[in-house]
Amino acid sequence: MELDFSQIPRPARSCADRPFAEEPLRWPRTVLALELDGAPYEFRPMHRDEVGAVRDLFAVHYPQLYRSSRHGLLEEAFYHEAVALLPDWDAEALEKPGFVGVVAPRGGHDPLFAALYLKDPYDPVIQLCAAILAPAARGKGLTRYYAAFTNLLLEQSTAEYAFATPHVKDTLIQELARAGGFKAAGVLPGAFRWACDERSYYRDAVVYIYKFLRGAERHSTAPGDWRLSPGALAEIEALSASVDRGNRPR
Repeated sequence: MELDFSQIPRPARSCADRPFAEEPLRWPRTVLALELDGAPYEFRPMHRDEVGAVRDLFAVHYPQLYRSSRHGLLEEAFYHEAVALLPDWDAEALEKPGFVGVVAPRGGHDPLFAALYLKDPYDPVIQLCAAILAPAARGKGLTRYYAAFTNLLLEQSTAEYAFATPHVKDTLIQELARAGGFKAAGVLPGAFRWACDERSYYRDAVVYIYKFLRGAERHSTAPGDWRLSPGALAEIEALSASVDRGNRPR
């Protein structure tokens, strides 16, 4: 199929173009060495032998994901179908949309922490989706390692934009936002379905956080290029001013 752009005026005046990458984003094999209670651990891609353990971490300690947009984390099939896994990394890192980073003993398969990332098949964008910490690992500084691993993953990838929409109770990703240089763009009321049990739920708010990578801010439009109605623009400007105050260092 041939595409004809000849009749389309260039829509953006506030930023520069950049050429498309030749290859879609491939997951890097990111590994971060760390130490817990004097023992060597690694923050690394998930191994196929850890699927059951990671699924159980989410099912036992994060059951609120039931029938939400992250329900797949509660089912083993999701990991086999959608996540790039060791030891088949070279074959799956390009094609699989998901990456799960785990913290486990070096050479072992007993994860204490797991975090899901997703990539777009065309646009070099990575989404931070959900993270879970085993109760035995609380108070060991894994939030700090989560931020360091995420930044390393983003640096080693070819992503030019990263974002997350953690619900307002997801303190793990919100703390990562602070430690990892992400900025908050706003709050989306009712965007996340939070299960009370297997029979009922309510809708909770999420926070939109983002980070530009590889100079992407120079290729992103400024407000002068945005077409918004006067009423919407006034509301967004007021919200942006409030969010900017929240982004300032404390």
